[in-house]
Order: sequence, then C-alpha cells, then structure tokens
Amino acid sequence: MSEKTKIALGVILSLVLAFSLAGVSCYFPSSQETLLLPSLPAGEGNLPSQIPEFSVCMVINLPNITIRADGTIEPQDVPIQRIGNIYTFTDDIVNRTLRIQRDNIVIDGAGHKIQGAINAAEGVVLQNRSNVTLKNMDVTRFWNGISVTSCSSITITGTKVMNIGSRAIMLDSCNNSIISDNVVDDVAIAIEITATSGFSANNTVTRNIITSATQGITIDGSFSTITENNLANIYLPIGARGNQTTISKNNLANGIGGIYLTGSYCTIYGNNVANFSESGMTINLGTNSSIYENNVSHSECAIIIQNYEDTWIIENNTFYHNNFINNTQTIRVESPSHQNYWDNGSEGNYWSDYNGADHDGDGIGDTSYMIDANNIDSYPLMTPYESMQQPNQMLWVYLGIIGLGVFAAIVIGIMLVSRQTKAKSSLENIDK
Repeated sequence: MSEKTKIALGVILSLVLAFSLAGVSCYFPSSQETLLLPSLPAGEGNLPSQIPEFSVCMVINLPNITIRADGTIEPQDVPIQRIGNIYTFTDDIVNRTLRIQRDNIVIDGAGHKIQGAINAAEGVVLQNRSNVTLKNMDVTRFWNGISVTSCSSITITGTKVMNIGSRAIMLDSCNNSIISDNVVDDVAIAIEITATSGFSANNTVTRNIITSATQGITIDGSFSTITENNLANIYLPIGARGNQTTISKNNLANGIGGIYLTGSYCTIYGNNVANFSESGMTINLGTNSSIYENNVSHSECAIIIQNYEDTWIIENNTFYHNNFINNTQTIRVESPSHQNYWDNGSEGNYWSDYNGADHDGDGIGDTSYMIDANNIDSYPLMTPYESMQQPNQMLWVYLGIIGLGVFAAIVIGIMLVSRQTKAKSSLENIDK
C-alpha cells in the first residue's frame, strides 16, 4: 500500500470516528445548493423540481441570555430593555439563546433578530412557564427556533421564523396557547404541538403563512383549532391527532398529502386543498366527525379513508357540501366494512366525475353517486356548492349601503325643505 493511500485511509477513518464520537449531528438547510426532488415531478401547480439541500453540521449550545424569575436580565449588558413586565429588544441578538424563566411577561422583538450560528441549538426556550407572549421578532439560523415545554397560555405572534434545521415553533405538553400571524419559511417542521411529557389541549394555530417545509402544522392533542392558515410547497401541510379538533378555512397547495386526521368528533370545513400527489385529505382513524364545505381539487385522490388490516374503526363520519373537482381518483375507501355518510339527508357533494341527470331541475342528481355499498352519496349536487355565509355577509353590506343612502336622502330632503321654507318666509317679509 502506497504512502498516499495510507494517508487517505487515515483521514477517512478519522472523520468517521469523529462523527461517531460526537453523537449528535443534524441536517441544516443551505440556500446555496439544491437537490433534485424525485418523488414529485415538476409541472404546473406541482412542487418545485428543486428543494434546498441539507448540509451536515454539529449542533452546539450558545451562551444564554436569561430573564430570571425575579425579572432581572442576565447578563445585564444585552440589548433588551425592561419596563415593568415588558421586555423589548433594542438591537439584534446574535449567537445567544434567550431563556425565559419568568411568568406573566411580554417579550417584544420590536422587529429585531435573534440569530444563531449555522449550527446553533436553540433560539428561544421556555419551560414550565405561564402567560408569556413572544412577538415581533425574527428568529433565524437555529436547529430549533422557539422551544416551549410544559407551559400554558403562551402566545407567539407576529414573528418570522426562517432557515431552521428542525422545528421552527415547537410546543410540547402545552395548553391554552395561541400561535398566530407568523411567517415561517425554509424549515424542516414549521409548527409542531406534541405531548411527550404530559398532554396538550385547547391550542390554536391561526393566520400563519408557511412555505417550503417538510411538515407544516402538526398537532397531537384534543380540542385544538387550526384555522385560516396559508400553506404552500409543503409535503404534509396539516396533521392532527386528537378528538374534537377543528380544521377550518385553511388554504393548502402543492405537496404529498393535504390534511391528515386521526380523531373522533372533529370538524373539517371551509378548506381549499389543491394539487397533492397522494391525497387532499386522509382520515386515518375516528368516528362521528363532520367534513363539509371543502374544495378539494387536482389531486391524485380527493379523500382516502385509510385503514390497516381493517382493525381501525373509521365510521359514522359525515361528508357533505364538499366540492371534489378534477381529481384523478375521487374517493378511496380502505375500510369498506365501515359505513360513512356522504350527504346530510337532503344534499350531498359535488363530484366533477358524476354523470347523472337532473330531470326535475332541483340541483340534485336523480341517481346516487356510488363509492361502495356502505359509502353512497344519495343527493349528489349538479353544480359546485357555494357557501351561503359570504352572500349573507354581502347582503348585510348591501343593506347597510342602501340604509345609508336612504338616510342621506332623507337628510338632504329635510335640508332642501328647510331652505325653501326659509326662502319663502324671507320673501313674505319683504312683501310686507
């Protein structure tokens, strides 16, 4: 073996040993390079043909900035100003982790950044806290952006979280918390609510904009709400596991599977789901849920009723007033022995591949839409369903405008009559 070969083998073995002993490694997004995406071909409306490549790096812990339980800030020379229970950034914070150990406070980033190194572990950390608000900050270049564990009544709002290797916003075993009006981009997992060390319940994720992520919003916990979020170019935009979950009025585009639900007595309504290579919605497990007024289009399968070896119960769920448009396959039922309902007893769904007639012109097909023996839409709609909520709102607007117009006309009429009366009175006085 030559001397050069020995040296090369020595370098390789040293590198392998170094990574083995380190024990912790991560993949971090690099905006400089790209990686071809083989599973989803490029095309109009599909995911882009390239996604950020991930570089190998070692996660390190940064020095801390700590807001102590007594309200003091350590160290004292950091760019945070305290006025009562409000802590405001006065400049960017670089290569530090902010740890919060005080309840009932507001952390206002005032538009400044908290920025780590490319291999920094965590940006903002809360544990066992209550009634803390984080707002108006940019969190970037961390492995985990904002980590919240065993807390309650936490609000994260108006914040940008970008270029994160793992979780942008993570809540573990937290309750009664709100994640709203944030922008998340170029991350692995955007918003994750888990229950690894306790339970999660009554959490709300609303009005967030999420792009370019592997997973969008994932919630493990009951009585949760996911509403009015916009998610695009995400493999799995919304996943929820828990009973009495509400998923409403979200816009989802481009990915593998749009909405995944595992739970009973849930509500899914008013969502726009388009262009998913596997399914617009997948129901994994659960009973007695209502799925209505959703638009699911241009996907491989609009809805999958999924079941493994017919052991999971998925039945008594009701689907109505949904629009299923231009999907390769409309419904795939993997648990045919379980019965679900595809109408509300008088109206069903709109199916773009329905070929039935409507001889009486009542807007409902004369023949049923057959999925299988236990899944039948008896009242298929002939045209896409349009929610009456928006027309009713517009009706009130129109009535308001008309009312203002009538009021203005009355006022102008009174003014004209008053002027004519005064003018007539003046003429009579002159004649006298």
